[in-house]
Amino acid sequence: MSSFGTTAIINKAAPGFEHCTMNTLQKTCKVPWPIQLSIVCIFFGAFYPIYGITIPAIGKLTGYRIGLIGLLFLTSVYSQQISYCIRRRIFLFVLLLIILRGLSLFLSTGIGFSVGIRMLEWFIESSMASFLVACTILKFPLLLRLILKLITYLGGAGILIFAVQTIQFNMTGTVTALPFSMGRLGVYGLNETADFFLYPIGPGWRIIGAFLESNVAGSFIIMMSVFGLALFAHNKMSLKKYLGLLIFFLSLIALWGNGSRQSLVFIFLGVLVLLMTEIHYQQQIGRFLKITFVIFVGLLILSSALQVYYDSHSILEKSGHGSLGYRISSMISNDEVSTLGHRSERYFDLFHYLGVKTLFLGEGEGFGHNSPQTGGVRLVSCHNGYLIVLLENGGLACLLLLSFCYVLLTNIWSLPAQLFPGYQNEILLFRSVLPSWVVLWCAYIFLNWTQLNMNLCWAFVSIAIACILKKQMLLSARSSSTRQHNLG
Repeated sequence: MSSFGTTAIINKAAPGFEHCTMNTLQKTCKVPWPIQLSIVCIFFGAFYPIYGITIPAIGKLTGYRIGLIGLLFLTSVYSQQISYCIRRRIFLFVLLLIILRGLSLFLSTGIGFSVGIRMLEWFIESSMASFLVACTILKFPLLLRLILKLITYLGGAGILIFAVQTIQFNMTGTVTALPFSMGRLGVYGLNETADFFLYPIGPGWRIIGAFLESNVAGSFIIMMSVFGLALFAHNKMSLKKYLGLLIFFLSLIALWGNGSRQSLVFIFLGVLVLLMTEIHYQQQIGRFLKITFVIFVGLLILSSALQVYYDSHSILEKSGHGSLGYRISSMISNDEVSTLGHRSERYFDLFHYLGVKTLFLGEGEGFGHNSPQTGGVRLVSCHNGYLIVLLENGGLACLLLLSFCYVLLTNIWSLPAQLFPGYQNEILLFRSVLPSWVVLWCAYIFLNWTQLNMNLCWAFVSIAIACILKKQMLLSARSSSTRQHNLG
């Protein structure tokens, strides 16, 4: 019996899936248009969170939330896939984490309580939409093709926006806001609040594109840079091949303007995992060499630009400038490298709170925003999502988060090319880039706690969850088939 390869295994693995597995070999599986529209809304909302309708007393109705609402109304269409998903530990870890974070709100007070409600709300909508997208992919594998187009063109356009804004800012000192983003469909009503900083420039004069938070924007840039390399390597069509190459090099320009120091580290991590994945799947040596050459040229250009900037600019000369060159130069000159930009100091502040009560119950969701420490800086400024969950929600919650990451990291490898019959080309590309996305998301939580709650990375993770669920489904069916054969 070939690995994952028989009709019997597929049918046993997923009752009700037959229509959208074997028939897709003839490309006849149709996805209901409301589900397609919901998926488009989710990815548009993840890549362009600036857009949305602000509703008083409710908040901002973003594309991500509209897509989530759509998928919730359509659950009857893919109820069997949801039923399978909720019995898997990858879902149960997240569900239990939501429950514990919700219970810890009873320990919160003051600003910590109001912030905690918002953080929990974001986490629920981000994670649940990710699982629902995964379930729709299980039901309708044709969505893999749609999602690939959305990442390529919607995501690629987002990178282009970053690059254009970076060039514009360096040439003119100003940045043009995105169309409609300054009205009722964008930041209307937000730009007057105390913690909002002059969109379309992020805090510290950093390019943020269609985002509202500069480090989340940096995560998007790195996720897309790795995707660009995979798109370049896995396409023989000249248009898509060079589109992937363009996305990668534009992402380097975007990273310069965004100024995310952690993303500079993670671009090395992402491409390293991509190369390891290519070796793992024993891809053609020519493909490996192409990726290596492009990476070498790109990083050589970036490192040269950083060196030139550091050698030719004083800190005072560019004070207030948020480019990567300025921020790295400032970090080195102020001897902040060893302290991770002072974040390690917040680690020690946070450790002072850890005790039996904290490890068991936590201090309450949002507590990190309610506790000024060294120099009046809040504990949440440590940026470490794992430590913040440990502090606010307790040891069990932190263990659940680590367990979820462990399941992702250990199951995203060795995906068969025929995981979704009829969609081998999409799987060949996704299985090369998914390990990088998963590793990057887990790493980003270590240096930027917002990635745990924000929509962006969960959109990428949804594809990984779908592939892991399908892989487990087929492994379980193969094991059952083997047992029946032995009994026979």
